[in-house]
Amino acid sequence: MPAFLPRLFSIPEHGAAFGRESVNHLPQLPSATTQKVPESVSAWFANSQFGTELEPYFIAHDDEAQQLMDLNRIEWGTQFELARGVSSGAWTWDQIHKHISGLAGNNTKSAYKVQRVLRGGTSSSVQPGNIAVWKELDREQAAIKENRSRGLGLMGEWEGHSEWYDGQIQQLARLVKKWTKPIKSSLN
Repeated sequence: MPAFLPRLFSIPEHGAAFGRESVNHLPQLPSATTQKVPESVSAWFANSQFGTELEPYFIAHDDEAQQLMDLNRIEWGTQFELARGVSSGAWTWDQIHKHISGLAGNNTKSAYKVQRVLRGGTSSSVQPGNIAVWKELDREQAAIKENRSRGLGLMGEWEGHSEWYDGQIQQLARLVKKWTKPIKSSLN
């Protein structure tokens, strides 16, 4: 891949003035006249490990479960908790198929119930842990549904919070490659 380097120019001798006259005598630096990426660069990137030809790695997905979650209007935070349990081995997609209807509702009302419902307990006996996390996910979901780019902020009060913006909750996934085993993944 060719490298594009600007020409170097010499600095005036010690004591020379940096007035308009000396600036006018400096060599012109190369400038881009187009936004197009050179073909050699784009071909290299597309065929590299960073390119678009990478195969996806699914951490936790099941087509039937996704259809059921969509039909039952299962919110994102609850879906994440379900997938997190599958990736850790706490339950299977078949268990989720059987119990998904018990998790309908917004995150505040359903996400904290996931463990109890999938392990056969009644959801009424579950107490919410950190309800603030689920409320924040509900605010983010409402902003997405509103479709006014509210998540960028600078739109004033939203759902009880002044100067609200989204992206305040991190949902992490970790891939671990061990030399003798295939990649292990988990949702944290």
